[in-house]
Amino acid sequence: MGSRLPGAVNFARWVSGAAPAFDADVLSWLGHQGVSALNVKVLPAPGLWLPCLTRRQRVNSYSRRLAEGRGLLVLPYLAGDVLLLALAARWRTLGVAVGSDVLRRRRHGRPERLFRDALRAFDAVWAVSNHLGAELAEAGRAPDWVAPVGVDLGELANGAPPPPEPGRLFSPRGAAPLYRTHWIRAVSSTLAGTRLVEAHHFTRGRMLEEYSRAQVVISVPESDGAPASLMEALCCGAHVIGSGGPTVRDWLTRFGGTYGEPGEPGELRSLVLGGLAASAAESTEAREVRARQARAAFDRDRALHPLLQVIEQET
Repeated sequence: MGSRLPGAVNFARWVSGAAPAFDADVLSWLGHQGVSALNVKVLPAPGLWLPCLTRRQRVNSYSRRLAEGRGLLVLPYLAGDVLLLALAARWRTLGVAVGSDVLRRRRHGRPERLFRDALRAFDAVWAVSNHLGAELAEAGRAPDWVAPVGVDLGELANGAPPPPEPGRLFSPRGAAPLYRTHWIRAVSSTLAGTRLVEAHHFTRGRMLEEYSRAQVVISVPESDGAPASLMEALCCGAHVIGSGGPTVRDWLTRFGGTYGEPGEPGELRSLVLGGLAASAAESTEAREVRARQARAAFDRDRALHPLLQVIEQET
């Protein structure tokens, strides 16, 4: 089943990497193929559409169900109804700040006091980037651990990345308005000699193939946390054209890429043209260096090891 919320890929990657190492329940709005095969329960969170009183009754019901659980409740998002659950449940909780939950809470009108109270209610908090960690610290709760979700390096091809196909553009977000894919589509139609490939229910193997084949990978949301898709693209050596905030900007500065914050399609067109020119000027060796450095930075097993120690202390 597909995700209805941002951060689904991050959450699925985390579950696949961490869940086998401990017994836990995961509360999420999301459903993911393959998660049911792991040693973890994924419980649907109370719906955002329910009236407040009904939501609180549902929260109490989940609290009773979790009282029969196995030790730790993992909340992959810190905003929304999970906050009510964190406050209501007498249970050990690990909150995971993935990006959209923290960065968009003010836009959605969620009370800041509730957010701060919920942060204090967690037994442990994990932020997937330094920027998100700083946001949490500003809200009154510094994270217990800061680390990216990371990439399973075992899924990546060994050896040097293949040469990219000139003019091939890859949008890993499919038709996602949040990531302004309609802008990407409109801009690509004006660029002669280019071909846009959009991800629509692609397999993992197809995604990794597209990252390697694309001259540029384009992901331009107004706001983003620590997107798994861009970690994977960089680990494949891809030249990324990205936006979304400090974490993405830092990655593209560190590993090489094109960062901008387009306010309308014309600005995105200029950004894409700049990224295409920069990519065309890159050598094969530059892509190899990018892939090698990104894999060292985003190795999931290495990133998760200290976090699992935090989890074990809470269970």
